[in-house]
Amino acid sequence: MTERKIDFTVVVDYIFKNKNKYLELSDADKEIAFFMINRKFSAYYPSDAKKLNYKIVNRASAIDIWFKAFKKTNDIPFWYWTKVEKKESKKISKSDIDIFLKYNKDINPRYLDFIINFYEEDMKTEIKKLKKYEI
Repeated sequence: MTERKIDFTVVVDYIFKNKNKYLELSDADKEIAFFMINRKFSAYYPSDAKKLNYKIVNRASAIDIWFKAFKKTNDIPFWYWTKVEKKESKKISKSDIDIFLKYNKDINPRYLDFIINFYEEDMKTEIKKLKKYEI
């Protein structure tokens, strides 16, 4: 007989909704689901999740700790399944690059791609400061 594998979303449902079913979970199922569950909890409880993420901590016991912490809840919290939206970075315009080069004459224009790729936010901050001095 093959051992069944439970998806971490099922374990999440058991932690928050089906408390009786949680008691039937094996330690192997808890260990498999540990990484994703702890990762989701770390968004709202970063210090607690960090403490449970050490190598010496038993992963099944860590899931049991989360279960006990949410024992009185009957529904999945609103923050658990939320997505974090990425901010689109605005590209630096040609006129902004010209302003940057005007005040940074020692920078070779050939290295601009490198600066933009690795220091884009710093460059934007610098350009913003330089624009204050433009007439």
